[in-house]
Amino acid sequence: MTSETRTVIEAGDITSVEIECPECRLTIAYPVTVKEVIKIGQTCPHCSHIFFDSTRNNVHPGIHFPAIDSLQDIAAQLRALTRTDRTDIHALIRFHVATESKAKG
Repeated sequence: MTSETRTVIEAGDITSVEIECPECRLTIAYPVTVKEVIKIGQTCPHCSHIFFDSTRNNVHPGIHFPAIDSLQDIAAQLRALTRTDRTDIHALIRFHVATESKAKG
């Protein structure tokens, strides 16, 4: 007989995006439930370790942080999925969470 253990969470269960500094171990939780865009910093506010690389392009002048943009997009999409005034979703939406630990190399 085969046994399977699954861990699933609903979109509303995700309340924040957490970033941990690999240098000083400071953790910062950015709430995804607020209505405005979450403002994620490029560096650790404690030790100034760089979290995200920047890019430049000719289409949009200035410095951009693709990873920060992606995190902000994810937060906005989670907010959109959990709005109480949605009438177009007629199912439970869940995300599978990996339960096996992965070795860090």
